Amino acid sequence: MRSHLATAGLLAALALTGAQAQGLLENGDFQAGNAGWQIDGAARALYSVIDDDGLGAPGALRYHADEALPAGPVAQRFTCRPGTDYVLMAAIKTDGQVNPVVRVIDPLDGRVIAGVIGRGQTAWTTLSAQFGSGQATELGVQVFGSSEIPITSEAQVGTSLVDDVQVYALADVPEGVRPRDLFTPPGPNIALGQPYTISPSADYPYSRDEGDATQLTDGAFTVGYFWTQLSTVGWIRSQRAEITIDLGEDQPIAGMSANSAAGIAGVDWPNALYVLVSEDGEDWYLAGDLLTLSAAEVGAPAGGYQIHRFATSALRTHGRYLRLLAIYFPFFFVDEIEVYRGPDELLALSPPGEPIEDPMAFARQGAVVASIRERLTTDLDAARAAIAEAGLPDAERTALEARAEALAAEIEALPPRVVEGFTTILPLSDLHARIYALNAPVLQARGFTGLTAWTSNRWDPLQPTQAPAEPPAEPPALRADMMIGEHRAVALNLTNATDDPTAAVVSVRGIPGVSVREVLFTDTRNLAPIAAALPEAEAVEGGFAIDLPAGMTRQVWLALDSTGAEPGMHEGVVEVRSDGIEPMALPFALRIADVVFPDEPTLSLGGWDYTDTGGLYGVTADNMEPLIAKMREHFVNVPWATRDTAPSGGEYDAEGRLTGELDFTRWDRWLSRWPDPRYYSLFLRAPSSFEGEPLGTARFDRMVGDWITAWVEHMAGQGVEPGRLQLLIVDEPTRADQAEIVIAYARAIKAAQPQVRIWEDPRFKEPWTIDPEFWALADALCPNTYVFARADQAERDVYLERQAAGTELWLYDCSGPGKGLDPYSYHRGQTWMAIRYGAVGCGFWAFGSCGGEGCTSWNAYAQTETEYSPLFIGADSVTDGKHMAALREGIEDYEYFVLLRTRVEELRARGGGGGALARAEALLTAGPLEVTDAIVAGGIGWGGEIDRSAMDRVRVQVLDVLEKLADE
Repeated sequence: MRSHLATAGLLAALALTGAQAQGLLENGDFQAGNAGWQIDGAARALYSVIDDDGLGAPGALRYHADEALPAGPVAQRFTCRPGTDYVLMAAIKTDGQVNPVVRVIDPLDGRVIAGVIGRGQTAWTTLSAQFGSGQATELGVQVFGSSEIPITSEAQVGTSLVDDVQVYALADVPEGVRPRDLFTPPGPNIALGQPYTISPSADYPYSRDEGDATQLTDGAFTVGYFWTQLSTVGWIRSQRAEITIDLGEDQPIAGMSANSAAGIAGVDWPNALYVLVSEDGEDWYLAGDLLTLSAAEVGAPAGGYQIHRFATSALRTHGRYLRLLAIYFPFFFVDEIEVYRGPDELLALSPPGEPIEDPMAFARQGAVVASIRERLTTDLDAARAAIAEAGLPDAERTALEARAEALAAEIEALPPRVVEGFTTILPLSDLHARIYALNAPVLQARGFTGLTAWTSNRWDPLQPTQAPAEPPAEPPALRADMMIGEHRAVALNLTNATDDPTAAVVSVRGIPGVSVREVLFTDTRNLAPIAAALPEAEAVEGGFAIDLPAGMTRQVWLALDSTGAEPGMHEGVVEVRSDGIEPMALPFALRIADVVFPDEPTLSLGGWDYTDTGGLYGVTADNMEPLIAKMREHFVNVPWATRDTAPSGGEYDAEGRLTGELDFTRWDRWLSRWPDPRYYSLFLRAPSSFEGEPLGTARFDRMVGDWITAWVEHMAGQGVEPGRLQLLIVDEPTRADQAEIVIAYARAIKAAQPQVRIWEDPRFKEPWTIDPEFWALADALCPNTYVFARADQAERDVYLERQAAGTELWLYDCSGPGKGLDPYSYHRGQTWMAIRYGAVGCGFWAFGSCGGEGCTSWNAYAQTETEYSPLFIGADSVTDGKHMAALREGIEDYEYFVLLRTRVEELRARGGGGGALARAEALLTAGPLEVTDAIVAGGIGWGGEIDRSAMDRVRVQVLDVLEKLADE
């Protein structure tokens, strides 16, 4: 089934009245009032036939309700032929408040087979749905003037119109109204009613039900918002979905179709839909990519939300089993798969190609290849559009269009596999570089020549061919302000408008503590390029090399470390040299205030790294040490461990006394990796019993107490105080029974070792309903940052009241994919939320997450899970990135306000400060509000036009006041 919108109401109605005789419904245009239609008695008051619809024939079914009443339906049955394809068509118009529904049902069991539903169209729009009759000889059509899906029993207040409702045999749809993407199957659907298996399990929560085991071959199509209906089968973030249909015997296969939806709410079309066939279920052969075959036959899906039937009649193969292998990210939805029988001579054909030895490896390779093709095609389409709009002379434009055509042919000819060591650093290949090079003449048409230096906010998103509308009149001046002992950065963009790749040599004179980094463009799993990786630039004679492909922009990241620097204004210059261009000299002013950043920051920071293990989420023995080093470099002082690192073993007597030795092997190994953090945080994932003893008994309390005491005593021998052990008992508790588990463990732990910290990250919807002891036992409460910021005040007050009573407030985030999040709003912004609400710790899921085991940050196309890490994790290396740099800057921002608050309190105590004190007091409140109000309103995705200079603007104001107050 697919729905589509006609371009105008007049086109939708064209010649319909003359075509009614070809349809199967009586009086589908309502020209004869409601003759032929049955209206539920209780709903008659809602419906009338009017003659002001604007379509060709007089008459339209009007729905109007001023209050909730029984909703309908208006219905009619029709005779059909078994095993035949039909098309339902209906014209709808609504007041924008209600959405009419027209659907086909099986009157024997009420099962919905197909249908169309309005989506707020206020002008006449024709919708269509193609479906098969299966074994039915009679079906029904139902019209609801207003309803959500599933159909409710009550009307909605509003008005809608429905007209020209008709069912046609597929072959009989009048040409004047025939939808452009109708598909004529090459034979009967031999998958109807056949069993199938799916792998992995369909896990999208809003469509998951027991029917997932039969719905894909039951002949019924989804009606309504596709992925919230139980008739749909959906997957999330597993990257591949395998649907294997057993056709019962070796069958000739001429085609197939799969009905899907995408285009809104982060749902994209799949990267590939591979069709595999097998005679025995063991040896599989590739028959084609349904995505490519369908595009050639019925067209590609249009933009925006759409239900689309991927279909082909170009298969020439056979097999008992057919497998549809969907490569996708992050969602894939389907509600019906059909397989069409071909002529018997197909049974004699040899299998297509060689058997696929490892379907999993094929799936992963297929995901990478499909993503490469889409990346290249997308960028080539953008280059073509830019060429068309550039106002180039005809001869030059024609030559560029010919180059683009040749590049498109190269994309089509790409091999089905990628080279060893492939990365998603852009450009992906020489072919990709030549696609980007098409942008050079476009830049030249805008007045760019050679290399151009320009600036943008270092946190703003940057694209590979981005450049100002016109070249700047002069090279930009660079400026940074910081205190002694912290890290900041400035960014410089270089655009190569020449027709050839080149390299620039960048050098910096007169500025202390600067290192030059080349910002790499990398693609992400959802094909949204980012400029975030910060490897150190290659040192060459006279400076550092920055590669500049033709037509592209590169960003240079000048990382600043003012440790040990002299305070004052440092005047320097950034020189940019390259063969064939005039050297550029950019003035660089660095102000280092006479204020010192402390050796240890005040804010605590952790990130569920789980470096206590042999490696999780992509962390291995080869990259663990670089990861720990990079975390420590960025102020991470709260490492996290899994439950297996808690001491285990031992024996307990009848009263619960510990009588045996505990095993501290994993704990000791973890401490050797992290010798001096602020806290050792450990996720207990506590069950509802301890070593078999149920919660709340005297024996349970004694067992837990002896266990934690033995742990504390072992820590004492290692020089670790009990207050540095921090335990998460239940992660993100949402229910009262989970709170009871926390209470039972925390009560026993505190009774035996009161200094051991209890740290919890609740997600209760109504926290005030939870047992008060849960809140009282926690040393630290850590709500989700943006859930907390957007919550009702009553929900926030539960945490703020505990904070006032002495419980620490922390904040954490766990959104993803991480590389697509705004380093300014999400990573640096979290610490500003901490400033606003007085939180003393922050956490991020998860520093070690790089897209799954065996994956790296450098090949996002091959990732099997969502990547969250703010770093770029390789097989044996860890590279800095903007997201991690933003986090460190946020920690430093937090310290500005700690220093300011401390100084304000000192001056208040002795009555000094004057006007500067008043300014400082205002900044303590107004500064964080200015920043956080904007980021809450702007969201956390890395895009959009938001002011990413606000944090530095407020920070520098604080720095100015701190210097003024130093002399008070």
